Formats: sequence, C-alpha cells, structure tokens
Amino acid sequence: MADDLPDRLRLLEQMNPDVLLVDSRLPSVSGIDLISCAHEHLPICAVVVINAFGDEQRVLEYIEAGSTGYIHKERKAIDIVEQIRTLRAGGSPISPAIARQLMKRFMSKPYVAANLQCCVLSAQERTVLEMS
Repeated sequence: MADDLPDRLRLLEQMNPDVLLVDSRLPSVSGIDLISCAHEHLPICAVVVINAFGDEQRVLEYIEAGSTGYIHKERKAIDIVEQIRTLRAGGSPISPAIARQLMKRFMSKPYVAANLQCCVLSAQERTVLEMS
C-alpha cells in the first residue's frame, strides 16, 4: 500500500502496468495529480478514470492530465473489462453520457465560430454548421 504520491509513483514504476485504473477520490492524493505524474513517468501506461461523477469540467481536467478514458462506476464489471480491451486495442473508453457532454461543448456556437475561420467552407456549409 502506498500512502502518498511519491510512494504511489514508486509502486507504479516497480509494477510498470500497461493500464492504470484511477478512482478520482483517492485518499491523501488527488486523482488528477496521480494521473499527471503517471503520464509523465510512465508514458506508455494508459490511464482510465473510474468515477461516480461526470461533470464536464472534471472530465476535461482528467483528460488534460493524461487520462485516456473515463468510465462511470455504475457500469458492470464485465463492461469495464470490455472497456479495457477497447483501450488496449487503441480505443478510448468513455461513457456515452460523458461523450455527449464533450460533443456538446465542442459543437457549441462559440467553439464552432472560433474554428470556422481556419476552415474553407461555403456560406451554406457555415450556416448549417452554426445551426447545429
């Protein structure tokens, strides 16, 4: 058992896992800090957050820290195993509800408008895209 971040990193380096499942509510250390350190020290290790909550801001923080996926805790154990297989096959496991939140964020009008400048779209294409 590792009680603090340095101990946890030493344990991770000893074990050298391919996949790290991180609960965001770890005792005595931030899940985001652990993900960030694991991403830096073990870049080959894929990190998946398992959490009961799914607010957009926290999910983005996990992704920015280096998480490769995000799974809700209420999923069945067999689903989590399948998500890990998806991850190992090159996918990025993410709960559908979280994926929808992220899609809504990136398809919001301010995001789309800011990124239309770099794209070559017809006037009709821009109108359709802005309506979505």
